[in-house]
This record gives sequence, C-alpha cells and structure tokens, in this order.
Amino acid sequence: MITEVHDVLARYRDAVYDQDVDAFIALYSPNVRIFEMWKAWELLGHDGARTLSSVWFASIPAGEKVAASFYDVHIREYDDAALVSAYVRFSGCTPDANGHFTPVRHQDNRITWVLERVDGQWLIVHEHTSAPIDDESAKAMLHREDLVEEGAHKIWSVRPEQAGDQANVHGINAAAFPTLEEAELVDALRVDPDAWIDGLSMLSFDGDRPVGHALLTRCYIDDVPALALAPCAVLPEFQFTGAGTAAINGALDAARAMGEKFVVVLGHADYYPRFGFKRAVDHGVRLSIEIPEEAFMVLSLQDQEEFPCGTVRYAAAFGI
Repeated sequence: MITEVHDVLARYRDAVYDQDVDAFIALYSPNVRIFEMWKAWELLGHDGARTLSSVWFASIPAGEKVAASFYDVHIREYDDAALVSAYVRFSGCTPDANGHFTPVRHQDNRITWVLERVDGQWLIVHEHTSAPIDDESAKAMLHREDLVEEGAHKIWSVRPEQAGDQANVHGINAAAFPTLEEAELVDALRVDPDAWIDGLSMLSFDGDRPVGHALLTRCYIDDVPALALAPCAVLPEFQFTGAGTAAINGALDAARAMGEKFVVVLGHADYYPRFGFKRAVDHGVRLSIEIPEEAFMVLSLQDQEEFPCGTVRYAAAFGI
C-alpha cells in the first residue's frame, strides 16, 4: 500500500538526484538528530542536515547525478509517528552524448528513519545510516550484490494508458530525452491503426503520479507479426528506481496475455537481457539498417525458441 510516508522517500530521492540542498533540508525536523556513516558521529538540526547535504553534493563530480533507490522498505505508521527501515543504493550516473544517464558505480547502505507528523507533514526526526563490517578486513561492506532493481518494483503500480493519459505520456517522454522526438513518435504511433494496440501502452505510478512509460506496437519479422518495444521512458528524477522495469514488465505481461509471441528492441545491451532479450542476429533476425549487433535483441513471450528468420519492418513512424 502506498502511504504518505512513501512521499518522504520520493522527495529524498528527488532532492539527491537534483542535488538540491534546500529540498533536502526540508525533509528534516528542526530538531533532527542524524547518526551519519561518514566522518561525524552525529549531526543536529537543520544546520546538520545542511552540512551533510552540502558536503555530499559538492563531492559529486561535475555533470554526474546520484540516483537513490530504496529496497525492502518496511514502514510502521502510527497517528503522529512513523518508522522506516530500508536498504538504499546510491548509484553514480554519468551522461552519454545524448544526455542519457547510466549508472557506473554504486554503494549500498542501511537506513532507518523516525518521523513525526508536524502540521500534517511527515518530517524526519532521527536518521541512522549504517553498513555491516567485514570481520577479516574490518572494512565497511558497501556492496550488497543481491540487491537488484526488480526489488524496488513493489512500491510501483502499473496500468495501461487510458483516455486522458496522453498528456502525461507525452510529458514523460519529453522529459526523459533531450529532444521531443520520442514524445512525438508516441503521438504518431497512437493514431496509426496498423501500429497501435490498445492495452500495450503501459504506465508506472509513484502513488497517483505517472512517472514511467513503455510502449509496444505492431511490427513484422518478414511477414510474421511481432511487437516493437519503444520508446521506454522515465521522468529523470525517477530513473534507476525500478519505475522503468515496472512499466516494461507490465507491457510484456499484457502482450503475453494477449497471445503475442515475439518482441524486438533496439537499445542498451546491458539492460534488456534482464527481461529475457537475446541478440537478434544469433536467431536470424535483422534490421535493414546498420547497427551494433549487440544492441538489437529479440524476446519470445511464449517460451518459443524458434524465432522466425527475417528482416524487421517497423511501423512507418519509426522511419526504419
């Protein structure tokens, strides 16, 4: 169940991603006591929160972002107090030539919050971050490898696009990419009856706010019907949180339930295999344009390993 306390996690994530000191301080009670992992036994009040965030954000290399992803979140909420415990992964993300951020390193911590409700708003009155210590090296263990992005999806809800969602879908895609090309592509596909399939434009939500989008449209492998996964987009402040994974899984599950068999995707070779995608060239599936072989992938939705051989024909709006 999504509660008001989840909004604190979302605002913390946003403040860290935006490196916004004032937004970070606003999460905390003026009387907060922070037990921090690094360099200080404790930090007190808004001055302490300002010191924590200012030093942290100043240490982030220029042009980089830090994405905070929460996992295994436990919340106990009472009338005017709440307890939160979770694992949090801080991913350092660098931009590519197109302005897309990709995680290049990460650190995992444990975090515990005590919150109090003040004038209807939840504020952090105590924070404790920690990591276990390795017995042999006496060093902090900052990488928990069994934390995976899919673990974050439990706080996301998903549903197909409905009437009235078009502006939100456009906004997500416009915000996620450097140009309006992807947002306009979705608009063009929506009015193409040969491409659009109701129920396969999927949104993921943070509470009641749509933050992620994944789209499947009709394509063909020679003459065999298939689906093209594109575009996939997440609002920048929600990237690397599981919102994209939730939207993609929702779209693939819906297609599978419709009896669709094959999906193709042109994208990051390190990302899409987690959904079961494999190199298309290894199964005789190709595009009519030259692309890195590892970037073009196929997926069987029905556990059918015999992919049809041939060249993929996308909907006209793709221009491929």
